[in-house]
Amino acid sequence: MKNWMKIHQILLAALVFAVLGLLVVYFLVFSPKKQELEEVQSEVSRLQERLRGSVWPLDADRLERFLVELEKEYKGDQKSSALTAHSAEALRKASATFLSKITSEYGNLEDFMAAVSRLDYQSEYNRVLTTLSEKGVKLEPSVLNMNEDMPTPYMYQCMIQIWTVEKLAEIALKSGVELSTYPERKRGQGQIARISVEPMRAFFASPSNERPYLLEFPVKLSIEGTLDSCMGFIDRLCGDDVFIPPKQFEIFSFPPMKNERGEDGFFKGGQLRMNLTCASFLVLGKVN
Repeated sequence: MKNWMKIHQILLAALVFAVLGLLVVYFLVFSPKKQELEEVQSEVSRLQERLRGSVWPLDADRLERFLVELEKEYKGDQKSSALTAHSAEALRKASATFLSKITSEYGNLEDFMAAVSRLDYQSEYNRVLTTLSEKGVKLEPSVLNMNEDMPTPYMYQCMIQIWTVEKLAEIALKSGVELSTYPERKRGQGQIARISVEPMRAFFASPSNERPYLLEFPVKLSIEGTLDSCMGFIDRLCGDDVFIPPKQFEIFSFPPMKNERGEDGFFKGGQLRMNLTCASFLVLGKVN
């Protein structure tokens, strides 16, 4: 190499550096990229296998059109009902039961939640028990799961619960059904209605939210009546200004009191008993 011309020595050195540079680039750039490409190809193959076993088309254009249709359905337009509109309407119905009462007495929901005191609740609790007792519906704290001194700082929740009890009892009386009762527990106490308040439930838009957007206030009760009157009670639970739908219910039929034959030739049915859990709602805000 000593006998090489200077230009040849320079070209050899340049070639050596070029080869070393290519090796460095390969190991530092191309090799990791190749491995990354293999991983992406493996992931694509796995996803394709999953898609082949699903109802989704593999064609990108069809998927894009489907996505556009879903977005259109979600956002809505002038011709079709939007999912958001349905959600807003559902929340409007859920808050309809006591909203007018809250706004007339407290101004708005926020003031209602902040202003209801323990004395306000105790006054309303006694009013409801007295009013219903005069109508023949006797409530007993141990059955009702409520009393004057509730161990909670959120008295507005207790207020909604006692209003729900009152509303359900009023709907039952208007529907012509009877509230099932327990036998007398104390002398002169009368028969106690089978109405009890269940624990409140809170619904959150996502696990990260600290404030719920919806509160549910379930109440259990038992009613007795004919099929028509019981179904009339169910119908009245969901109207324009009331929304206390049944979450669950059981139906029992008593034996007929008389051996009377109906128009269909079968014995007329007896009274029915329905055990229901109905729930009112308080909407605290929009779903994010």
